[in-house]
Amino acid sequence: MWQDVLDIVVCARTTLDDETKPVKILVYNHQGVRVYESSTAAAVSYKVLTNGPSITNVHSQGNDEIVMSYADKENQLFKTEIFNSNGWLTTLDYGSGYMNSALVDLTNPPDGIADVISGDVDGMIRAYDVGNDQLLWQQQTAGPINSSPAVGDIHPGVPYPGVEISFGNDAAEIHLRRGINGDNISPWPYTIVPGYLVRTSSAIANINGDANLAIVIGANNQYIYAFRHTMQRIIPYPLRLFGKPLSPVIGDIDGDEKSEIIFSSDDGYLHAWKNPNSRVSQYKLEWPQFHHDYQRTGFYLWSE
Repeated sequence: MWQDVLDIVVCARTTLDDETKPVKILVYNHQGVRVYESSTAAAVSYKVLTNGPSITNVHSQGNDEIVMSYADKENQLFKTEIFNSNGWLTTLDYGSGYMNSALVDLTNPPDGIADVISGDVDGMIRAYDVGNDQLLWQQQTAGPINSSPAVGDIHPGVPYPGVEISFGNDAAEIHLRRGINGDNISPWPYTIVPGYLVRTSSAIANINGDANLAIVIGANNQYIYAFRHTMQRIIPYPLRLFGKPLSPVIGDIDGDEKSEIIFSSDDGYLHAWKNPNSRVSQYKLEWPQFHHDYQRTGFYLWSE
């Protein structure tokens, strides 16, 4: 991660016993040799939940940092911790074991260093500048956020930084908020009735052939939703499943210049749905994996 050849980053509890111990951050090179190890500042129970790391440059020009959220409900710990090549860097007292932070530069003018956008079990969505140790903004929603925020230029004509944040919460809401200050964009949020948890991450892509990006997200009511930036649902969505969906990915997997939405559901099925009105370059992968890219930045405009 701190050289031209990519490394492998994993997070692990130190033991399987009942003792409270830190989560370890381990980095291995392509030969399986461990090149780096660090630990969280907080000790947690063996029941700790984490979705693993997101990685990019969030502190200063140069090396990347590791950003990891976790939850230890037994000890009522909900944290987001940040590490660099020298070890632990800082701890933010919010997070979720089901969420990866989005890592996006929100500075005006841009400084080339990403900020950390995190949801929390207290219902807050927050943006934090690690290099300056500064909370940029925080906004309250109606329920715990266990959905990884996804960021892209979703709403046309919005002033700099021109990106918006999409996520769900446990109050059956799907949000679209401004990246610059976290303000709600009217008429959002969309509320699912009757209420169901929204814990998947949004995928962002142009699935209906217009000039704008759409939001695709699943909910625990066994539906997949797709919205324009205006909150208008894209036909034929929402589409019903027979199990709860996981986070979708989007790309042209068969080379016909139309994108497909691919996701699995907890009834054991893998689904691939074509977007017949989409127009993309052949084999383009707009949202190719969970949280968009191998660094899990959650940013549609990510570049390595």
